Amino acid sequence: MKQQIYSYSSAGEEVLILPAPEEEVMPGVKWDKAEYFYTPAFWAAQAWLKERHNPTLRSFRVGETLQEELVFCLLSGYGISAEMAYAAFQRLRECEIVPCNRKVHEHEIQKLLLQPLKIGNKSARYRFPNQKSRFLTEAINRLQELDASSMEGKLLRNELSKFPGIGLKTASFITRNWSGSNEVAIIDIHIYRAGVIAGIFSKRDRVETAYLRLEDTFIDFAYKLGASPASLDLMMWEDMRLFGSDAIRAFENIH
Repeated sequence: MKQQIYSYSSAGEEVLILPAPEEEVMPGVKWDKAEYFYTPAFWAAQAWLKERHNPTLRSFRVGETLQEELVFCLLSGYGISAEMAYAAFQRLRECEIVPCNRKVHEHEIQKLLLQPLKIGNKSARYRFPNQKSRFLTEAINRLQELDASSMEGKLLRNELSKFPGIGLKTASFITRNWSGSNEVAIIDIHIYRAGVIAGIFSKRDRVETAYLRLEDTFIDFAYKLGASPASLDLMMWEDMRLFGSDAIRAFENIH
């Protein structure tokens, strides 16, 4: 029996019809029930509901220039919260490291990242200040030499991934944020876990060696759910981050 998802707003009642739980959304992957967390049907329903209640196009950008977006995304990463990355980004912006049209030097970025950051009512130190200072210096200077004004999608991602310290995930992050591209996906730990729980990825998959294959699978999955890959990526990231320990337990229970 097909599944019905209802949305109520000032515009009235709307209904999303999803396939029956036992039907396959992709080969070997069932839709399952929409009321169960982390199933394909659950993500399809969540994406549809958020679109109904947030009809305006959401910008993914944090920075006002590609250079700023690159800096914010490079400041993010494993072991660094979004809040810490944003605080560090704001410091570099306030101190006019970005945006800039000059050659920057590693020591000036390093000095700023070594100072404690204010995150809410707490003070915290940025992780990996020395390594990130080196990568940021190289990236800012190299970007000024790259004519990226007409680049987007995989072309932009592939060029950025040639920069030291910028792998496919970070390059995809910059590209998605800056251009809203549906050609790339940010396969981080949250999206990887969500993919394993939903059944589209395997625990045997390693993001480091199978990034492009996982990206293709995720993009195909998004379109089969009727969602924009870029929007679904962000929504799943936000929800998996919010679910926290529950999401981790669900992931660990899969063999």
